[in-house]
Parts: sequence; structure tokens; C-alpha cells
Amino acid sequence: MPKFKKETQLGSWRKLALVTWKRPSDPSVYGLYEFDATNALDYLVNLNQNHKSKVTLTHFVAKAIAKTIEAYPALNGIIKWGKIYKRDSIDIFVQVAIKNDENDLIEDLSGAKITNVHKKSLIEISQELQRKSSEIRHGYDPQFKKTFNLARFIPTFLLRPLLKLHGFLIYNLGIYIPSWGLYPDPFGSAMLTSVGSLGIPPGFAPLVPPSRCPFLICLGTVEDRPWVVDGKVVIRPIVQYTATFDHRFMDGLIASRMYKTFVDIVHNPKKHFG
Repeated sequence: MPKFKKETQLGSWRKLALVTWKRPSDPSVYGLYEFDATNALDYLVNLNQNHKSKVTLTHFVAKAIAKTIEAYPALNGIIKWGKIYKRDSIDIFVQVAIKNDENDLIEDLSGAKITNVHKKSLIEISQELQRKSSEIRHGYDPQFKKTFNLARFIPTFLLRPLLKLHGFLIYNLGIYIPSWGLYPDPFGSAMLTSVGSLGIPPGFAPLVPPSRCPFLICLGTVEDRPWVVDGKVVIRPIVQYTATFDHRFMDGLIASRMYKTFVDIVHNPKKHFG
């Protein structure tokens, strides 16, 4: 007979994950895509040289997602009381890895919501995310600190109903009490996790039910690979990414249109970003 030993050293995110998901029975749809990042990387090089900024591909893709959602606003909503309600802003939640200063190992995960990303410049997005990420890594995380602290000490059988109550109060009842950790729409319109910054290819990331985000992108690394351009095989910097979306919001037809819009943005940043 196999023997199993209970794991007791769990991070906050892992405990939250255990009480968030049950057996697979959700309407998630997954897709694997890739794009030639030549124009995007050239655009970022010029931008960073001219403005002495630190804009990365993560910031670039965050804005590309927001601009895509702007073109297809039907995706920008939540489901409550069995009905779809549209958001009035396009906010992107970017996941942030919390590292141990001593050994540089990732101890936990959190994230920062950037509001109205489609209206902000890449430099503004970079500066805001850098500031919020620094605050999170130094222990100041107003939106999730209370939740994560509770996750460290509350048993999982109590954490599950508390997590559901948290989402119900925010999204269904519209109750916002920051001192209790109840912030309005803390995750925004879509989630972006850039695993490429960790040096790994993208995986098929699941939607996070408490977030009420119907759209998630997992961004991988930039790799030099053979690519067909004008009928010739050349070496280009290629980026793989996966997209997960809620089938209740969109179908394959809308997804294909969104994909074409997103690819047009990353291939023509000057036209879309200025």
C-alpha cells in the first residue's frame, strides 16, 4: 500500500490554490501561440535608449493585451448572479514573484494591478509596475497582504469558504472595505504571468476563479528559431505564449479575431503605441 505524508510547509499562494480549485469542471479554453518579436524588441531598444527607461517585453505585452481588449470590449466583464456585467476600465493584473534576498529563490507569488493600461504609455506602465513590485517585495502589499497572512494560519477547510465569501462580498454585493482586505475588483480585466523572466517556456495556466478574470496570458522566453519570412527561412526571435479564456465570454470566432488583433499590435508597435 502506498504511504502519503502530509506536506506542512506550504506558502500562502499554495494554500490559496488548494482551496480555490476542485476537480476539472470549468469552461476554460486553452491555446498555444507564438509571434516574431523582432519589431517589438527593436521598438523597446529605441524606447529605452531615448528615455533611459526599463521597459520590458512584459510591459509591452501587457499593453498589447489591453489594446486588444479595447477592440473587443465584450470580453471585459465579470459574471455575477448568472449574468455578464461589463467593466468600465481595462486593468491588467501582472503576477510578481517574491524572492528571498539571501538565496534569490522564489518564496511566494503576488501581483500588481495596473489600471487603464490601454491609456498609459509603456514608460508609465513600467514605472507603476516597478513601484508596486518593489512595495510587494518589501512587505507592503495592501490588496493581498491581509489575505496572504490569513492563508498562513487558517486551516484549509476554513480558508475555502472564507475565500468564497471574500469574492462574493466584492463582486456580487459590491462591498469594499480596504481595512478588511476588500478592494474593488482587485484583479482587473485580465491576468499576465511572464514565466519567461524565470527562463522557462509558457505553460497552460488556469483561470483563477476568485479573480473573476475571463482572460489570462502566460508569456514565455524569447528564443532564436527558424522562421519563414517572405518565403525564406531566417532566424528570428520568437516568443511563445499561451492564452486561457472563459468560454462563457467568448468562442473560437471571437478568439481568432482577438488573436489577429494582438499579433498586428506586436508586429506594428509604432502604429498602435506611437
